[in-house]
Amino acid sequence: LWSRQLHRSREGLFSSRPLRRLAALGYISGRPSIDNARLLRDYIRWEKRPILRRRAEQVLRQVEDYLDE
Repeated sequence: LWSRQLHRSREGLFSSRPLRRLAALGYISGRPSIDNARLLRDYIRWEKRPILRRRAEQVLRQVEDYLDE
């Protein structure tokens, strides 16, 4: 079940629906890991909407800060 939820959230990050992408960013922000940091870097390069790209950059900074502790 956990694996399916994680997979769905990661898929949501690259969804064609902006609201789904925003929800996936929220999910990832609560689960900092090296894999999620890498995923966010890919997403930031891919995302065209400035508001979602900025949110992803914020989440990435939070994840990196957590991992630096």
